[in-house]
Amino acid sequence: MRTIFLGILATLIIFSQLMVYKLQSLGEAGAPVIYWVTDPNPARFEQIALFRQWLKKHGYPDIDVKLDTANRGMQKTIVQGVTGVAGDMIDCSGNQIPILQNMGMLEDLTPTFAEFKLPVYGSHEANRHEMVLDGKVYGTPCNTWPSVYLVNLDLFARLGLPPPPTRWSLEEFERRGKIFIAKANEGRKRREVFFAYRVDTGVVRRSLGIAAFNETLTAPWPDVASITRVLTLVHKWTYDDHLIPSEAELSSMATEQGYGGADYQLFHKGFFGMIWGGRHALIQLRKMEPPLRLDGVEMPNGGYPNTATGSRSLVMYAGSQKKKWAKYFFAFLRSEEYSLHVVKDADSMPPLPSMLERKEFLEPSAWPNEWALQKAYAHATRNLAIGFEISPFLPPTINSLKMKAGAAFMSGVGTAEEAARQMYEGNLEEMAKYVARNPDRKKAYLAAVALQEKIDARKARGEKIPAEWIANNFLRKYYLDTGKAYWKETK
Repeated sequence: MRTIFLGILATLIIFSQLMVYKLQSLGEAGAPVIYWVTDPNPARFEQIALFRQWLKKHGYPDIDVKLDTANRGMQKTIVQGVTGVAGDMIDCSGNQIPILQNMGMLEDLTPTFAEFKLPVYGSHEANRHEMVLDGKVYGTPCNTWPSVYLVNLDLFARLGLPPPPTRWSLEEFERRGKIFIAKANEGRKRREVFFAYRVDTGVVRRSLGIAAFNETLTAPWPDVASITRVLTLVHKWTYDDHLIPSEAELSSMATEQGYGGADYQLFHKGFFGMIWGGRHALIQLRKMEPPLRLDGVEMPNGGYPNTATGSRSLVMYAGSQKKKWAKYFFAFLRSEEYSLHVVKDADSMPPLPSMLERKEFLEPSAWPNEWALQKAYAHATRNLAIGFEISPFLPPTINSLKMKAGAAFMSGVGTAEEAARQMYEGNLEEMAKYVARNPDRKKAYLAAVALQEKIDARKARGEKIPAEWIANNFLRKYYLDTGKAYWKETK
């Protein structure tokens, strides 16, 4: 019955898309139409208008863009892609690009960027491994989102406390947090104000040199004890020290304040000293009065400062019949006009790295309260950001497994060691199943396993590893920064 239902669903999706694209083949004044599968953000309409201005400025043919906001999501993208009815351009998270490329759904954009005399990859280095696969580029960022702690400087000043330092240890975070909690909740009947909203366990884990996968991405990181340590520490900060709110406390706060879980409204009202997030937070915060004086500081670290980043990226569907028109939009995303739009709109980080030097980014004239924060985002993007570790031998279940095991422990089910063990064993099992189901990946997998054996042997002897052997983007940077890897000349 489930198979029949899924078959009917796929048929309906395909039929609806065929009808939509057939009925809307021409846009304004007979201009060809390309379809952009994306979110319903009002900024998309501004970007389309800017695109058409860009076309006119450069003497390119006029092209109309229609938004398809009903078919977002990985499941719909895969169903439509394999059946030949996907949109011409598809928004997706950068970490999904290798999955779609392995399925043969994506067009190689290398010739497009060469035609427009653009570099193969022209955005931030931390996101390169998501876009460039085997020397070919399959996506380009619409924006990227490195995270920092946004600090409410006004709240710290009202409490008579110094703001947090830009860089701090795990121990310093805990010490300052306890002082903050005591001061902020002094005289209250119950605890209402918290030091920080959210601790990114992935960033803390990597700060201790702990990866999600081994060097060749052929197995999850084997050090269960270290993962246990991170989970235990975050649990302590939540339930013993109360530096960060639990899920139950967050739900209670949202209900009582009437914000429906709007975290940035709670931050603006002074319920959190800091909130972890990307630059897109400013879209909401700029609408609130009075404007907060803001700064940005790093996640506390265990020895290796870093931050998380990802991207909202655009890919071209390999089955598109309008590639000759869609290629212009990909070139537009590499333009200064588009990046300046992202800068002014505060829709995360602009894709062009050169924008981070611009006064419009660092010191927006209308928002002097943000200047310190903008500089923090620029620094994080250049120096701290590390993208997702993406294994080509594992389906997207990696994230759901990690989230389920971690959430279960944080809600009181099992121990930290059990949660860490579930993550390791569950991901190992899923990887074995994936390789067995995809024989075309088996040859690459066995070659990578053989290389991993050589790496392990070198590590056991205390020798450095050639950097080109390391497929894991986090470990590659970590080993180079800490001197555990060296560059090897390739003939």
